[in-house]
Amino acid sequence: MVELREAAAIDPGDATIPDAIGVALGELGDLDQAFAAFRQAIALAPEFAAPRFHLGLALERSGRPPDALVSYQQAIRLQPGLIEARHGMGSVLEQLGDFDGAIEQFDAVTRVAPAIAEAHYNLGLSFWSRYKAATGPRQSSDIQAAAAELRTAARLAPADTKVHAALGQLLADTDDLDGAVASLQKAQALAPDSGAIAYDLGLALRKSGDLEGAEAQLRRSLAGANTPPGATRALGLVLRQRNDLAGAAAAFASAIEATPDDAQAHQLLGATLIKLSRMEEGLRALDRAIELDPLMAEARVARAQALARQGRTEEARRDQAEAQRIKAAEAAVGRAMILIETGQAHARDGQRAEALASFRQATITCPELSEAHYQLGLALVESRGDAAAAEAAFDRAIDLHPARADGFYHKGQLRATHGDRRGAVDAFARAAMLKPSLIDAHRALAEIALQQHDWATALAELDTVLAWEPDNVRARDQRAMAIDAQAREAARR
Repeated sequence: MVELREAAAIDPGDATIPDAIGVALGELGDLDQAFAAFRQAIALAPEFAAPRFHLGLALERSGRPPDALVSYQQAIRLQPGLIEARHGMGSVLEQLGDFDGAIEQFDAVTRVAPAIAEAHYNLGLSFWSRYKAATGPRQSSDIQAAAAELRTAARLAPADTKVHAALGQLLADTDDLDGAVASLQKAQALAPDSGAIAYDLGLALRKSGDLEGAEAQLRRSLAGANTPPGATRALGLVLRQRNDLAGAAAAFASAIEATPDDAQAHQLLGATLIKLSRMEEGLRALDRAIELDPLMAEARVARAQALARQGRTEEARRDQAEAQRIKAAEAAVGRAMILIETGQAHARDGQRAEALASFRQATITCPELSEAHYQLGLALVESRGDAAAAEAAFDRAIDLHPARADGFYHKGQLRATHGDRRGAVDAFARAAMLKPSLIDAHRALAEIALQQHDWATALAELDTVLAWEPDNVRARDQRAMAIDAQAREAARR
């Protein structure tokens, strides 16, 4: 550090020196001073990508992912081949829940540097996260891609515990239980004291029917490090399957003691106590489960059966009716998803009227399903139908799922079409915030900013566009024009 500061004094105009100082300070954990050093380097050499990348790393480490994303994007705009910045960008997008963007960045890294196991690992996790977070019908291709990437990562990094553990979890979720057990056993061989790995292995063994092995692993999990909170409850489930009802009840009670608001543990304890003929205790546990989760049908069914055994017929009837209502609502979601898939197939075939009918029926079948309203809005726009109805559909989709970037984007398009520039900007900005990789939203914001001669906003949005589309000639020309206009205005002032 002393040598670096001496070098900076000798040549204060060399941007590589404060950049190196910032890296050294970051390694020492002094992030505030590192930020200052990186910003000094950027001020000295605005077209130098490295300090922007290093600033992104430091911002990510300090828990500021949106700011880190801006720095990574600036680095990539200046040096599109900087794969370290692309990997950092993917990591931040994953944290922000923008799985499409994370996949694009990690995939770009694996294409340029296919031997980087960490990139394949993160790409696999992003595919898996997108699959689980889908608001509409899930795509099996995502789960297949996730498994392929994690297998590649495991081949490239056979001693990386987390890779084998993640692959095992994914395979267990997809019912490839032999593969799941094999991967988790590899992970356990690498980290024998991990309670988390033993827990996942226990779950996989239980799912495969090996209850003895599952019990052994779950007990090992409870004795290990980093034990997940659900381990005691999972042990109770295994003990109940092995007809050790007293042991199961004790495990569920222990789980509740550790996590008092675990509705499922209360439900399981209640059902088990009732089987042990401890009716009042069981009913109290079921009451608490329903209080914590009023939509838990299993708890209502168990309570209805217990109340019926006590002759409390009217109370049992009410619980049974509510359980049926909850199950019917759950089934309605499934039926609506099928209607959405049917509508999408009609839309792909150019059958717009049939697509609209399917989406409308989906909104009727399950009025609380955001995806149904969103797809109806899209279909109305594509068929050049009632614009007000389309916007109302997008509004309803957003009300039901406020993080719908796509809903805000299409609402912005409708607002722009109707000359409501302020409404369009608000909607596009919300879309871009929720999903930073939604480049169409950034492009739309840039166009509006250019029309308003808001050069600073236009440049920020165009920089983002160019980070994702470095060969976008129109965006480059617009950026040059905005810089020139900004300079002329500054000169006049």
